Amino acid sequence: MTELLGLLGVVISLFAFIAPVYYAKKSDGYSTRLNTLSELGATGSRYQKAVSRYYFLPLGVAIILFLVLSQATVTFLTQSYLAWALLGLVGVGYLVAALFPCDPGSPIGGTASNKLHNTAGVLEYLGAGLGLILMGVSPEQPVMLPQMNLYLILSGSVILLSLMMLILPSFYRIRGLVQRFAEASFFIWMMTVSLLLLLIDR
Repeated sequence: MTELLGLLGVVISLFAFIAPVYYAKKSDGYSTRLNTLSELGATGSRYQKAVSRYYFLPLGVAIILFLVLSQATVTFLTQSYLAWALLGLVGVGYLVAALFPCDPGSPIGGTASNKLHNTAGVLEYLGAGLGLILMGVSPEQPVMLPQMNLYLILSGSVILLSLMMLILPSFYRIRGLVQRFAEASFFIWMMTVSLLLLLIDR
């Protein structure tokens, strides 16, 4: 079970890194420095349906599946339902992104779909950041990997800092990079957990 879960996490993490690179290269005028991941599937964009169906939707489902199975399986992390549920908001965020695309340019206001999309995005990064920090400070945290606590707190802090930078207008021209730091922090955590599961299972 742990080996299969580890393999699942590795595949999800790799997919989360490869899919946006693939669609970014296919999208004319797209800048990874300026443009957010949401804009790959913005309303009216060339690959809106493909991004929603083959990137956001399957990734959201896979993240939730991984987290649900991990909560009861990963013995070197706290099994706190609250921490894992907060992380689950990442998966929910991707599902909402698939169903409610952002407007072109991903503005703060805009259409109802854009507002729902942005609200889910804020909750996604809040959940990821707070969930990882909660895992790091949890008194139930196993002592098998003592250095894991600091890693969890730092990763969660990076995500929360990235969220604040995404909201502030002064970072608008690098918001694509800022968002990718947040995404990388979460999926590197998932990859780390998955590789540990594979090593422990041997």
